Amino acid sequence: MIASILQVFGVAPVDHEVIRHALQLNSPDFEDAVSAASAGRAGCDAIVTRDPKGFPDSPIRVLTPESAAHLFSQR
Repeated sequence: MIASILQVFGVAPVDHEVIRHALQLNSPDFEDAVSAASAGRAGCDAIVTRDPKGFPDSPIRVLTPESAAHLFSQR
């Protein structure tokens, strides 16, 4: 299961610059800000999360698992 997930999704790295950018985002949740900053730096197309409200000002498109699954089913 994990191997097949990693064939579709990438893991965006977190480093000093990502943390600095996350601190500049106007996010109510630091961990979500780190995810958004990391995804942006890695060139991700979207963040898939069960809590899209945690990403109010995300520079990256935010999808629920259901909406992401719908997009994949259209391919």
